[in-house]
Amino acid sequence: ILSICLIFFVMFLVVSASLF
Repeated sequence: ILSICLIFFVMFLVVSASLF
């Protein structure tokens, strides 16, 4: 469960970096 949340958080950072 924790790993899934971590992966989701990383994906969010990647998307944010892509937008900016």
